Amino acid sequence: MLRRRRTVEAYDHLIGAAARISASPDLEGLRLKFVWTLADAIRGTTKWATEYTAEPRLKEAQLRAGKAAMERLYDHPMVAADSPDAPEKGIRGPAGRALKWTDKALAYYAKV
Repeated sequence: MLRRRRTVEAYDHLIGAAARISASPDLEGLRLKFVWTLADAIRGTTKWATEYTAEPRLKEAQLRAGKAAMERLYDHPMVAADSPDAPEKGIRGPAGRALKWTDKALAYYAKV
């Protein structure tokens, strides 16, 4: 389910899951591969909602909530410990790219 192309309606659910998981000291006991897949799903959805469109398909409030959740996930100690020799291959890779796409979308709303 997380690997299929998602619609914008799934974004709030994905961000809610990331926020809940990142609030847990042990990532709710989930495998790091699952957390990586979730971060990549958020990256894909954010990219799809931002790329090749004049106006982002996500609302500003959604993007701000997503940015807060992804920053919390990115800064989580267990995420930081995932692939310390090559952080871009660990969870920080898709989480960081999701943050970049979120910033691009938020830049649109800053202009408006």
